[in-house]
Amino acid sequence: MPGERVLAVTPAIHDILADGGTVITATHRLARTLRLDWDRSQAMSGLEVWPSADILPLDAWLRRNWDAALVLGTPAGTRRLLAEEESRLLWRRVIAAWANRNGRGASEAGVLVPLASAGWRLAETWGISLLALQDAADSEDARAFVSWAGDYQRLLQEGQWLDTTGVQQALAADFAAGLLPVPRRIGWLAFDPWPPAHAALNRALTHAGCTTVMLAPAVTRAAVRILACPDEADELVQAAVWARQRLDESPGAAVAVIVPELGQRAAAVRRSFLHILAPGWQLHPPSVPPLSLSGGPVLADYPVVFAALRLLQASSTVPDFELASQILRSIYSASATAEQAGRAELELWLRNVPAGHIDSEQLYARAQRLAPRFASSFATATDLLGEQGRRLLPGEWSVLFTRVLDAHGWPGERGLDSEEFQAAAAWQALLQTFAGCDEVMGKVSLPAALASIETMARERPFVPAANPQGLQLLSLEEAAGQRFDHLWICGMTADRWPPPPHPHALLPVQLQRAAGIPAAAPATLQAWTERRFARLLAAADEVVLSWAHQREDAELLMSPLLDACGVDTAGLAAVPAPCPDRKYVARTAQLETVPLDPPPVWPVGQQLRGGARMLSLQAACPARAFIEGRLHGKELRRPTQPLDPAMRGNLLHRLLERLYRQEECRQGLCTVPADRLSELYAALIDRVLDECLPPSGAFLQRLRELERARLWSQLLVLVAREQAWGSFRVETETPRTISIGALKLDLRLDRIDTFADGAQLVIDYKTGSFKPKSWRGDRLADCQLPLYAVSTGCQGVAVLQFTPSTVLVHGVGSPALGLDCLKTPEKYFEEPGLDWSGAVARWRGQLELLAAEFAAGDFRVDPSATSEAAGQYAVLTGVYAGAEDSE
Repeated sequence: MPGERVLAVTPAIHDILADGGTVITATHRLARTLRLDWDRSQAMSGLEVWPSADILPLDAWLRRNWDAALVLGTPAGTRRLLAEEESRLLWRRVIAAWANRNGRGASEAGVLVPLASAGWRLAETWGISLLALQDAADSEDARAFVSWAGDYQRLLQEGQWLDTTGVQQALAADFAAGLLPVPRRIGWLAFDPWPPAHAALNRALTHAGCTTVMLAPAVTRAAVRILACPDEADELVQAAVWARQRLDESPGAAVAVIVPELGQRAAAVRRSFLHILAPGWQLHPPSVPPLSLSGGPVLADYPVVFAALRLLQASSTVPDFELASQILRSIYSASATAEQAGRAELELWLRNVPAGHIDSEQLYARAQRLAPRFASSFATATDLLGEQGRRLLPGEWSVLFTRVLDAHGWPGERGLDSEEFQAAAAWQALLQTFAGCDEVMGKVSLPAALASIETMARERPFVPAANPQGLQLLSLEEAAGQRFDHLWICGMTADRWPPPPHPHALLPVQLQRAAGIPAAAPATLQAWTERRFARLLAAADEVVLSWAHQREDAELLMSPLLDACGVDTAGLAAVPAPCPDRKYVARTAQLETVPLDPPPVWPVGQQLRGGARMLSLQAACPARAFIEGRLHGKELRRPTQPLDPAMRGNLLHRLLERLYRQEECRQGLCTVPADRLSELYAALIDRVLDECLPPSGAFLQRLRELERARLWSQLLVLVAREQAWGSFRVETETPRTISIGALKLDLRLDRIDTFADGAQLVIDYKTGSFKPKSWRGDRLADCQLPLYAVSTGCQGVAVLQFTPSTVLVHGVGSPALGLDCLKTPEKYFEEPGLDWSGAVARWRGQLELLAAEFAAGDFRVDPSATSEAAGQYAVLTGVYAGAEDSE
């Protein structure tokens, strides 16, 4: 019937569970699915109460039996079972010690630990002994791994510890000796391949009197369909639309999509499916998630856990801007809602802190005024952690970390949704694991403890339990043993089915092949891939196999396995992709004519804030000029960095302004004796630097010294340039108010040089890039100096562009100025007979046109030049909407 699903509990599984036996699964997801299906089957049979099914993944079953061994005092129980995180800490210690002995960087340990840990687990599981590894080591990497493995094994023996592979061997010995009780029956489900370690455990159980059986998942004869898609993005869209149709038709059906490399693509895959399953999910998240994802984010990636890590880090040191911004914007602390306005103002203040360096006293004082509860919680948390130099056991640090988070009010005052609640519980479990690392780690400093807990969170996979009735997005590994009503398998390309061999990098290839590890040799990998494919074809009533013609710029081929499906693939062509709902609505909607609603005309003579920049924006992007000039919109400022280009420009402007205000410098710096100029510079430079680069800390002190030397060298280059200009007098930072069309603009001129004959040259300083052609286009890309020329009656305009080694002059002016560094209007505009007055008239016409456009409320976006309309303004300009509609 529609809405009912086929259960994964086969008769063989049912018999074992009904007899009080145990089913051991290869994955946690499969165990969870079987338990749900067992409960459904019992309810469907009319029972109101029934015993819980004993269904466990292998690692949980081993942990349960080790607990029994601990109580009974068997040999396995006399050795402590390490958590996976503790084992990795041992590997980190081993590799770091080896790196120190061999003069290698200890930072390599972080990269090598996962590789070494996986290599050891693979060797132990497939029966590759340390002696065999030593004899076969044929490379520097293999010999290094043998050294690490020997040290790791020694540490396990000295500490009387067991890791996840060692406990399996120890329990097998206890079972074989009759020291541990065993169930009457055990079923193994979805274990392929079947390595020697599992076989040895199975033999021990059989020797102890347990009946074991290899269970097969439910098998059906599926209706198979093959689909070719233009690219991988289109493939995901089609799979999502198909999944939605199946769920709408049968809400209780088991619908799944298998996506290759899901762990690497999890975020993008999740977005693609949510666009189809829950349109508008970004603004209105569904109360019940419509899908569950089997892989992807690690625990540290979940926002509530990420916030806990950042709060701990910020409480241990003076935070930089990025860290401070993250905790201020986080919702997972006390008063996040009540003080959100104050927190926002504090974050904006941090963006303007000179040089990007935060003074802790200033930060705390401002926080007390803007967000007092936030400031109080941080003061309490900082006091709890105490001095940086002390060393404590992980268990002691774990208690302190909990108290620090409590002081911050983590995880916040609002209620957590299901996913957040589960992630917060997983964080608490991780803290307990960290607290159990006393023996492995010993006493550590606060930075080491924080680094360790963050590493653990980044290495611990976490998949929250989700809606069992929704779509399942699965990796190939998580799909093993599952039973579905409808199954879609993406990525059926020749490079993935079968994949190329990928033996482990640290184990000799000949040993891996001799042991029968599937991934080590083409033949074994081919056979294993064919078995996996056959099981997937029999895992659902409907199976769709899809592949993409293209991945990025690479052309792809269909997997040869599809030829064996009994479906005709000749002439298989790509089909058009179904569109997401928002595009479908846009394309099927009827046009509606609405009356024009233009903005009001700009009142004549009303002041426009922003000066010449507003007309430059109008030339480049009228929509942005409208947003900034009429709506007073502003981009959120990026945090200031020490001596970024903008700061260097400000320093030079302020230095020259102060120098030219000195009466003895008004005739030009070239007229001031070198010794006197040096004195004036020394008297001014520290005050100028204090405004942008405060003298706090050795790093900033050194930057000040370098900047002092750089500015002096640029000053000397400017002196040399001025010597060719003759006699002139300088006015600096001169304010002007002008009218251009309907607009009234306030201007501030960097510099005006007045020559002996009264002629004037308007100068602007540039420390960044400048395009000399920007004054002669149809639309003025840089309106500043043309606007000055129109408003001042000067005879020329010029840009002094400061580079590290010289000062370049870009300008245009009347030949009467007698300055060889300026181009004549005729030469600059490449128009014979054009004089200075003609150039000014040309600019005036262009400026008045821009002013008229702005006053009329122009809101165009040039599709060929969208940079000014993009970024933070994109949501208002709709710059990307046209691109989407044209796809």
